[in-house]
Parts: sequence; structure tokens; C-alpha cells
Amino acid sequence: MKFNDVVEGVEKVSSQYCRKFNIERDNDWFLLKIQEELGELVQCYLESAGKARSRGRSLEELKENFQNELVDLLCLTMAMARFNDLELEEAIQEKWLKWL
Repeated sequence: MKFNDVVEGVEKVSSQYCRKFNIERDNDWFLLKIQEELGELVQCYLESAGKARSRGRSLEELKENFQNELVDLLCLTMAMARFNDLELEEAIQEKWLKWL
């Protein structure tokens, strides 16, 4: 699957979610959701690093939760970029991959 196909799929899921729950998507909403997911990612990291209680979860469960929170953060970032008509694939090439 190509990167822009992933972005389009994420966009569809994001817009369906907001329609279902009657949420108006705007940049404020995206930033607040990104902040929320970042907090959840930090919590998962703390749990998996032994710096917070694991609530009885196994190491595998903690790793899976950490991965899922990273995905949430990544997908919301992609959805916000798409909402603002930004080309992430091109920007990644120009900002990061130029150093290869």
C-alpha cells in the first residue's frame, strides 16, 4: 500500500468517526486529540518501562498498547495533515530522507 493511500484511508476513518459522534473537525479538535493521544502514549511508555503500575498487564500487552497509542498519534497527525491539504510524503522526503 502506498503512503498516500494510507493517508486517504485514515482520512475516511477519521471523518466517519466524527460523523458518527457528531464532532466538528477543525484544527483545534485535531490538536487536542493529538495531545490526548500523546498523553496516552506517555502513560503506556511509563507502564512498559516500569515507571508506572502495569495494572496486571503482561509485557506483551504493554508493548501492544504502546504500539496502538503510537498508531493513534500517527494517524491523527496524518488526518490533520490531510485536513489542511498538506503533502506529508513529499515533506518527509524533503525534511528527513534528504539526509540519506
